[in-house]
Amino acid sequence: MALDNFANRLSTIFRRRSDSTAEQAFLKAAADMGSERLACYQRFEDYYGGEHKVQLSARAREYLEASGLRFAENFCDVIVDSKADALAVRGFDSDDQGMREFARELWRENRMDATQKRIHRGAVKLGDYFVIVEPREGKLPKICPNHPGQVKAVYDSDEMLYASKHWTTTRPSVSNPDGAAIRRLNVYWPAEIEKWYAPYEDGAWLPYVAEGDEGNVIFWTMDGTPGGEPIGIPVVHFADRPNPHHGCSKLRGVIPQQDALNKSLVDLFWVMDAQGWPQQWMTGVGAGGQVKRHPGSLWEIESDTAKVGQLAAADPTKVVEAIESQIKRMASRSNTPLHQMLAGGQLPSGETLKTSESGYVREGRDSQTEMGNRYEDVVLIAARVTNAFDNSRAVSEDASLDTRWEDVETRNEVDEANVAVLKQTLGVSTDTLLAELGYDPEKEREQRESEIPAVADELLERAQQMQQAPTRSEEAGGGEQPAQKPRNRVAK
Repeated sequence: MALDNFANRLSTIFRRRSDSTAEQAFLKAAADMGSERLACYQRFEDYYGGEHKVQLSARAREYLEASGLRFAENFCDVIVDSKADALAVRGFDSDDQGMREFARELWRENRMDATQKRIHRGAVKLGDYFVIVEPREGKLPKICPNHPGQVKAVYDSDEMLYASKHWTTTRPSVSNPDGAAIRRLNVYWPAEIEKWYAPYEDGAWLPYVAEGDEGNVIFWTMDGTPGGEPIGIPVVHFADRPNPHHGCSKLRGVIPQQDALNKSLVDLFWVMDAQGWPQQWMTGVGAGGQVKRHPGSLWEIESDTAKVGQLAAADPTKVVEAIESQIKRMASRSNTPLHQMLAGGQLPSGETLKTSESGYVREGRDSQTEMGNRYEDVVLIAARVTNAFDNSRAVSEDASLDTRWEDVETRNEVDEANVAVLKQTLGVSTDTLLAELGYDPEKEREQRESEIPAVADELLERAQQMQQAPTRSEEAGGGEQPAQKPRNRVAK
């Protein structure tokens, strides 16, 4: 992984500058996650969690928020989860056996079958998510997912110059022996990691020394020396639909439609609350004329001018149709199949299903390509960290690496199996067919090899049991029995 010269010069300028004012100005900028950026992330978090700012009257709030929860007919979580759940990494392919084994162990040790869901959901929901690779003593590197509200990357053209992480902690350390609440800041360069802290909100940044560290600057090189080969920035930016260096939240174009949907549902409440049932009226009995309505009651009005009547209930059909239309627009706007948005919706079949999922599948595969590249960056950085910190193991850094994903398209396993059989007759390899069906060829090969001895032992045991079992004649108490003449069959 080559060192970017400009990034190295920039690091030296800021870190070695004797002017502490300039250094503090840089650290302040590095710690600033951007108020507008944070507000956007919080808005997406709120809408995903159902915290919508729906305007309600006192009466509507009395009924619609009786539970204490904000009223919302939330489809934002469905839209995000629909795409995030379809993104699932199966493993990695490489031309190097050692790299394949390393990637598999790294994935397993970090429990990435669950951790990847957090990364995907965060990237789809917020547009951005980050992974920081950290060394661990006696283990493979740790893959740490990080919320974009705490981490940012600074780019020059297409190159990441540096990344920074800003957070609050109470963890005791050499610099914070009492475990007080302090602000922490890490700045990640290709060849260095700087650690800082501030004891209060507006205080100056001071060097932070953690347990086992000799200072606040870690030489992030292959041999741990200032002039050594840089390991590279251990921060990987997962940007969904990047443009160019920041992702685009799945909810960005959905929130206005979600607000319109909530408004229509409030309208429906008012229609049903005020005019949902027939209402009786009466005139000509004076201001004090009142009657009680209850089942079986009979009205007696002593007035020659009295009139009574009934107002028909309002028809909510138009409002309901507007609500259904808004849900369809949300599905179309977000490339989410309608049958995934409506619980109990009928699943289309055949070509209709493919057509309804075309945009969804296309967007999902685009995200797989982008995020797949980022996962490959994670594994390659982890390989360099392993080579730098673990003398007992060497991982090839030049090996090819490709991420394998589950197909985002709704699968028909019977049709896929039939197609696989057809492809096999055309000469397609077994490994390719297993991969297309969602199986790991290596795992299947290992499983078959492990099963062969067990099957052989079972067959041998059965054969021995058959040899030891007595024959029918022996069970009857006799030896050889005389042959019997065949009976003649007589046709009747």
